Amino acid sequence: MACATEVREDDKHGLVVELSAGTSRASVHAFGAHVTKYCVDDVDVLFLSKRAVLDRSKAIRGGIPVCWPQFGPHGPLNQHGFARTTVWTLRSREATTESAVCEFELHDTEESRKVWPYRFKVSLKVSLSNKALAIDWLVENASDAESFEMSGALHSYFAVNDIHKVSVGRFEPGSSFVDDLDNFTVKKNDQSTVSIDAEFDRVYLASSNQVDIVEDGVRTIHMQKSDSLPDAVVWNPWEHKAKGMSDFGDEEYKSMVCVEPALFHRVQLEPRASWRASVAISVR
Repeated sequence: MACATEVREDDKHGLVVELSAGTSRASVHAFGAHVTKYCVDDVDVLFLSKRAVLDRSKAIRGGIPVCWPQFGPHGPLNQHGFARTTVWTLRSREATTESAVCEFELHDTEESRKVWPYRFKVSLKVSLSNKALAIDWLVENASDAESFEMSGALHSYFAVNDIHKVSVGRFEPGSSFVDDLDNFTVKKNDQSTVSIDAEFDRVYLASSNQVDIVEDGVRTIHMQKSDSLPDAVVWNPWEHKAKGMSDFGDEEYKSMVCVEPALFHRVQLEPRASWRASVAISVR
């Protein structure tokens, strides 16, 4: 199987790594270590808004933003933390007969410590094989003395043809979810799959390690996540909220759904300790 990596760089977009493996393609921006494209057989698996801002002036709307060291508004930092709006360093890239791989790193700086006063090293490795994308995420506490708390998510936007024909599933009936649209109320889940016909924003707590996004008559996108990302967020802004976002088309809610492997509740990372997570996305 033909696999390759290529680096391009310009003043607007910064550094971008292009990966190819068989009939699969992916793009990873150094800004945010952000996977902006994953397609199989020339069909997009990830959604990227046509209005997404790619000039590094704000977070990119679509693809797989890295939310860290905070998920959502749940903490002292700005929404979703600073990792997705910081330029990471490309540490390595390689192509084998089976896959194309790149790895980015992010370290604390004088600027980062002004908003979050901790020492850290974060790495994100993206591996593309034929019809599968894998992400390995490592967070290290680089301090000898101070612990810190963190939460996070891989805020994955998936492309669909018609949201009305999509179901998201493998949830456990009897488990709990946080309803962000009802003042973050914790509720009992009674469905193994959910369909979306209005604004939807839930965090399924302690969800299955496997999640399927099924579009009737089209395809199934399968996600496998590690135990260290115990939760799954399902989000669609629907019509009203879509019209209020400058970097999102008014009708684009019909062609996307976010299904995000997440660490919703903060965990404490002791000095010199590390946290690892992984996600694999395949198309059936």
